[in-house]
Amino acid sequence: MSRPTRNAAKATFTIWPVDKSASDYSGYGGGTSFGQPYTVKACFNQGGSKQYSDTQGVLFTPATTIWYELPSQGIAKLGDYIAHGNHSSQPDPTELPFAESVRVAQLQDCSLLNDIDDVMVLT
Repeated sequence: MSRPTRNAAKATFTIWPVDKSASDYSGYGGGTSFGQPYTVKACFNQGGSKQYSDTQGVLFTPATTIWYELPSQGIAKLGDYIAHGNHSSQPDPTELPFAESVRVAQLQDCSLLNDIDDVMVLT
């Protein structure tokens, strides 16, 4: 994680990865299933006016932009959920009114700083 991000990362976020083997993605089951939630320290920004394009080519203005150090679980993916706070005891993020679906997750290279890479997530 870059030093500026590390110094600014005061908030805790919980990430729920989509479990593709147990979800509609596999052709079986009746809905989306989630893997084990994990928490990260992050900094974030609500709203904004900059537009981004998601993986389906749809332009959108993110509700929240989140930056955090690349965890051992890897980068968040399209369809994963993220929520401000520690909610790791909650197995289903869709039951939380403030959990947001990940639309874009980008790795930010910090190798020039000789540091761990950052992840930028847009919801």
